[in-house]
Amino acid sequence: MTTSFACDPAEMTRLKDRHDTLQGEVDEITLPSGSINWGFLVVSSGYSKLESDAKRRRDTMHEWCDQMSGAISKTSSDAEAGDSHWASVIEKDRRTSL
Repeated sequence: MTTSFACDPAEMTRLKDRHDTLQGEVDEITLPSGSINWGFLVVSSGYSKLESDAKRRRDTMHEWCDQMSGAISKTSSDAEAGDSHWASVIEKDRRTSL
């Protein structure tokens, strides 16, 4: 953030861009799919567990990314609204004589 009270729009844009890059990387993760038949029950069972666990983790990351995207946007808009409000309060106060 800047040293002033204002939200730095460029910083928020960079944060959103980094977040979008992360979300894109999550989308590119290749998950194991399909069943295997290597004849060993323990291997088939372990592979099935790996597949379901990977899908669950990827779904969790997607949910987190969606929530973060909304949070970044809300933080940006709230900060701008707050900054605008306080700037008007300060400006009004500056014009008030002591």
